[in-house]
Amino acid sequence: MLLLPETLSVHKLLMLCRESTLPNWARQVCVIREKLGNVPNILQVFGDQVTADSRYSAQLRKQFSRQYRIKYVLPALREYDLCAFRAAIKKSTWPHADFQEPFTKLGDELLLADWNSHDWDMYQVWALTRATGRIPLPLFGGDSFPTFLDQCPLCGDVNADLCHLLFKCESCTFERSLLRYKSTSWSLFRSFLFAGDAVFDDDGRPAARIRYVYGIMDMLSHEFVNSDNSMLRS
Repeated sequence: MLLLPETLSVHKLLMLCRESTLPNWARQVCVIREKLGNVPNILQVFGDQVTADSRYSAQLRKQFSRQYRIKYVLPALREYDLCAFRAAIKKSTWPHADFQEPFTKLGDELLLADWNSHDWDMYQVWALTRATGRIPLPLFGGDSFPTFLDQCPLCGDVNADLCHLLFKCESCTFERSLLRYKSTSWSLFRSFLFAGDAVFDDDGRPAARIRYVYGIMDMLSHEFVNSDNSMLRS
């Protein structure tokens, strides 16, 4: 709107709102720009190129707006999100981004996955576990979303967190052997299960690590959901 002709009423209204001390949408935009690291406004960037003629050209205004968005706004938003993400990580007990630096998003090829509904169910369980570090009981009909179980429903051990369920539980030894990945470190095994962006096997199905996480969660969830939920710990 800063690029509109100065004689237009909407431009004059914008100027009044920017100067006002009362809360309004124009002042809120200024506050957001400050939060993004004092991003310059579009006139500060293209002021010398904004002539009286260009103000009346919708095409030129679109060009200026697009350049401004790509060069200034989007990079500032990405940096703002990254800072918030890193701050949240420090407060979390599930070090989600310790697996990789910088954090790797899942590839766009996931949009082309030719999976059936069960394959997508497996991916959903894996992705939710990966993102939260919690046991995704709600995806199996449960009401809780715990980080620990007081007792493992598969082997009976106490204090069953994801490290136990996915890495240590003796009742899952056979399932782990199918992964053909051996590690004595939970940190390395967790990275194997959740790091990177690979979600496909060679046959196009969900990767073995996705099927493994789903299989373990499916087994324990059936045991847990069918119990009296006395093993739950938040």
